[in-house]
Amino acid sequence: MKRVLTLVIALLIATTALAFAEDIRLESYSDEELTALEQAFATEVIDHIRMQPLRDRLHYLIEKRFRGELNKCEGCRLCR
Repeated sequence: MKRVLTLVIALLIATTALAFAEDIRLESYSDEELTALEQAFATEVIDHIRMQPLRDRLHYLIEKRFRGELNKCEGCRLCR
């Protein structure tokens, strides 16, 4: 259950960051600048989580997502 919750939160944060990037895309930032803004936004949100193990895991998952290593979660019922 904890793993599913962690993955859901990570995906929600990533989705929110992407929606944020779509809003500012109109300002014609470069792809590198948008990626940096998305990552900064996700990091800012995650840093407000009080549980250190959860915060560490989310940082790890978001970093993998931005490197392109995590296109979808593994093993959850939604992605099967």
